[in-house]
Amino acid sequence: MSSPIDPESKRTAEPETSPAAVPEPAARLAPSRPDRRAPAHLGRDRRQSAFDALRDRRSHSKVTEEAPDRKELERLLSAMNSVADHSSLRPWRIIELRGKARKKLGKALAKACDGDKKKYIAKAKRAPLLLAIVVSPKKDKIPLWEQEAVASGVAHFLGLLLDEAGWGSIWRTGSLTRTRPVHRAHGLEPHEYLLGWLYVGGVPERDRKPKPRKPLDLSKHLSAL
Repeated sequence: MSSPIDPESKRTAEPETSPAAVPEPAARLAPSRPDRRAPAHLGRDRRQSAFDALRDRRSHSKVTEEAPDRKELERLLSAMNSVADHSSLRPWRIIELRGKARKKLGKALAKACDGDKKKYIAKAKRAPLLLAIVVSPKKDKIPLWEQEAVASGVAHFLGLLLDEAGWGSIWRTGSLTRTRPVHRAHGLEPHEYLLGWLYVGGVPERDRKPKPRKPLDLSKHLSAL
């Protein structure tokens, strides 16, 4: 993604004005991301390239009680039509869980494994917003595994966009996603199934500094025929 064009660069000859009389543009004074949640390694005055955004993304297992609202989610999800999708089936949907809905999920998780209810309710409340990623396959010549791959792509691209917007998130899944109590709690159709959840919230102050990752051994991941 290219950098936003500075309106100053497009100006032609204008009447001379004393510098003191020209107010500083508001856009220059305001950060592009709220300080309260923006990771420190994300520059304020530039848009990241896709490479930078992917390289710098980090999972956040602990988040604050702030969360994106429905309008912001809709804006991020509007970009999901670019996810590689054979025949453009859109075989996925996303369910928001906030407030009491998280308690409902915790109870379903406990029931699914005959576990401690309080423990699983607490697990479901580790973030103010949970986004359930649902595979909603369509009857088509496109195989099921390929449709599931589309939903997986949505989950990971959404996590990337949340990070770029300054929100913290982590991908959580497990065997309980395919259990009947959890299926019912999400109101899924018989043909649908759950991949997992993105736990989303604000980035704590202590986590706003970049943390190094172990570099890839590309000899194990890149080869040629």
